[in-house]
Parts: sequence; C-alpha cells; structure tokens
Amino acid sequence: MLKVFIGVGIAWVYSHILEYYAHKFLHRFNKKHQPLAFHMREHHVKAKRNYMLDSPSKREAISLMILLALHAPICLLSPSAFITLVCCSANYLYVHNRSHYDVNWGCDNVPWHVDHHTGNQQANWGVRSDWIDKLLRTKDSKK
Repeated sequence: MLKVFIGVGIAWVYSHILEYYAHKFLHRFNKKHQPLAFHMREHHVKAKRNYMLDSPSKREAISLMILLALHAPICLLSPSAFITLVCCSANYLYVHNRSHYDVNWGCDNVPWHVDHHTGNQQANWGVRSDWIDKLLRTKDSKK
C-alpha cells in the first residue's frame, strides 16, 4: 500500500513539473515555420485579444495523449503512478479549457493562469497550480 501512495505522490509532483517545463518550452516557438508555434501564434494571440477566451484545442488533447503514450512504460513499474498521470492530464485539460471558456471561473480558481495570458506571458507557467512557480520564483501577479 505504501508503494501505491509513493507512486501516486511522485506522479502528481512529476505531472506539475512536466506541465511547467512543457509550457515554458512551447513559448520558445513563435515563428511561422516552427511546428510548435501554434501555442504562441494561435492560443496566446486569441487569449490576449479576447481576455482569456479561446476554444479548446485538439492539438493540446492530442499532445497529451502522445505524452501519456510515451509514459506508458511507467505502468509496468507502478500502475497507480500511471493512472495518476492519466488523471492529472485529464485535470489539466479540464482546468485549462475551462479557464478559457469560463473566464470568471478562471479568475476565481486559476488567477495565475489568467495573469499569464493577460499580463506577463513569460511567468506563471503552471496551469493547474502555482506552487512550482512559487518554488522556482517565476510567479508574477498583477495584484
């Protein structure tokens, strides 16, 4: 049972670290010819122009499925850790999408993500939580 709790805990922390660095990585691509430029050129442009409003992205969902497929071998070591990663991915998709179609919800529940889109886009890399931004001192708040 202890192994299950440890696997879940490590996977949960890892999912936030991966989210943080993947998001930060996507911000490096903004030129037209770059394959990952859609994040900055489409998502950020729409969200900035429309104060957070943007439609869910199929590319984002597909990217999460690819990441989960790459992490599938974890299931051999710890099925509970892999299930945690699946749940964290679903939670990320829910939180990120909801913050972009229900702006009031986003302002109340993930204000750091709203700040990321409406203020300093080079800070607040965490979407589901801001704890890693606080830890790495990349949290920036308008307030």
